[in-house]
Amino acid sequence: MEKKPKRQQRTVGAIVKIPLANGYHSYARILEDELAFYDIYTQKEESEAYILSCPLLFIAMIFDDVITKGYWEKVSKAIPLETHLQAENLPLMYRQDIITKKFELVYLDRLEPATEEQCKGLEEWAVWTAEGIEHRLLAYYTKKNQSEIPILEKEMELV
Repeated sequence: MEKKPKRQQRTVGAIVKIPLANGYHSYARILEDELAFYDIYTQKEESEAYILSCPLLFIAMIFDDVITKGYWEKVSKAIPLETHLQAENLPLMYRQDIITKKFELVYLDRLEPATEEQCKGLEEWAVWTAEGIEHRLLAYYTKKNQSEIPILEKEMELV
């Protein structure tokens, strides 16, 4: 019997567990507006200390209901954010206007015009669905450990 998600609050500093294919999962940390995704792909439950010692893969925004409706379960209480995870110290992001196709750098308090070249290698400023992040993580781990990670073809289909 599948466990029904329970409602929960978005708690800055808490860790969430991200279910992936075949019993694997990953972890992320709730930030002010974004989540920080850790480089963990495992079938076992990891300790807070271990999770926080892992490198970050990326930082991205997700829709709030992924957390508040319990789709990704919180597995820790709030843990104070390290300096590099505080809003004013997060990596620079970019966005591209869908109509004008112009690029902008996204700062905490402003947008600045940019070239495509300036945006290369930066995270795109966008709000992701749970499924989008899960597919992104699976794609990353499939390429990283092709022979070690079984992926169900059905779970890799885009929704």
